[in-house]
Amino acid sequence: MRKNIFITALFSLTVIFVPPAVSVDGIGYVDSNEPAIYSIDKCSSATAMNCIESVGVVSEDGTYTDATLTTYDSMNKVVDSNGNTHYNGQSVWSAQGKIVKLFASLDSINSVLWKNSDSDIQYGAALRVTVNVDDPLNTKVRIKVRTSWLRPQSVQVKMNDSEFNDEIIPGGHRWTVEGKGLAHSSFNYPRAAGATQEIADYDGVLFDFFVHHAGIDAKHSFWPPVCADQGYTVQTNNTNETGEPTWDVKEQTLQFGIFAPHLTASGEINKGYFKFWTTDKFINCKFPGNTLSKSANLSIQILDEDGTPVVATTQISHANGQIKVLATGFHFSSPRIVIRAANTKPLTLIKCQKGKVIKVVTGRSPACPKGYQKVK
Repeated sequence: MRKNIFITALFSLTVIFVPPAVSVDGIGYVDSNEPAIYSIDKCSSATAMNCIESVGVVSEDGTYTDATLTTYDSMNKVVDSNGNTHYNGQSVWSAQGKIVKLFASLDSINSVLWKNSDSDIQYGAALRVTVNVDDPLNTKVRIKVRTSWLRPQSVQVKMNDSEFNDEIIPGGHRWTVEGKGLAHSSFNYPRAAGATQEIADYDGVLFDFFVHHAGIDAKHSFWPPVCADQGYTVQTNNTNETGEPTWDVKEQTLQFGIFAPHLTASGEINKGYFKFWTTDKFINCKFPGNTLSKSANLSIQILDEDGTPVVATTQISHANGQIKVLATGFHFSSPRIVIRAANTKPLTLIKCQKGKVIKVVTGRSPACPKGYQKVK
């Protein structure tokens, strides 16, 4: 069985689809002006949209078995503090002796992220799928979902050994995601009195994927929908906080700031897992003048909070207009993941001392601060 599979994708120009004014499958996703989160069910036909096309289990030898929908459990309707109505439900599937439970939902176009007043409202829609299965760290599940109007922005695949595919089909997108559960350590909120940022409150498993919608403007999106018509990013990670990448003009690098507890709840070193995928087309739009898209060879480096390089297993490729990155085995709390063109001068680390104070300085041409002297 292949290990450490990169996230892959089929990409073409994303079209902004207008929501049809009709109800579709299941408990029923309904395109309306109501701020709501709708559970989605199995597709009732080959052309139905905003529904689950299929679920299956992939065995250790790579054999795929299509799952059968056994039940669909409708749950209580609730209204959250932002006024969103939640039409909750769960689909239950069976394959290879495994029971796979899916909590799959799609927001309405006017789903509310937060609301301070009637005039101060942030909207943002997303497709969300959470997998519940026995032995999640060793069970690989493949899921296909079809959506009509969803315009992808910052796709998150919280799975190990994962693959991702975005296919343009008549009327919208077919999203194919597969992977296993991903080990994860995090905090409880609110934190207990005296709790430290060093040690996690609990150890768990992530088994989800999210496709965020790029709305008509920043007020209707999770993030400003800059360059959404040129593509998007896909990330897999077991961090607590990972935002969109930024471009460091001075260092000519693409950087990610990430965060998670340094230790697991059981006291072991919390090891990081990070994948990233995007296209040259999107990078060129988002970061004009970047040095990555024109470089045949890219390099990746993990830096600790003080700029010290961290030991990690890394892979990076740049081919056919796609950038794919994998980094595993590095430790938290707040490392930076740095990607650069291989023909640019790499970061150099020096130590500088003033009295008993020692500082670490990194850069392409680092120099000690005034009053400090370089030491070995």
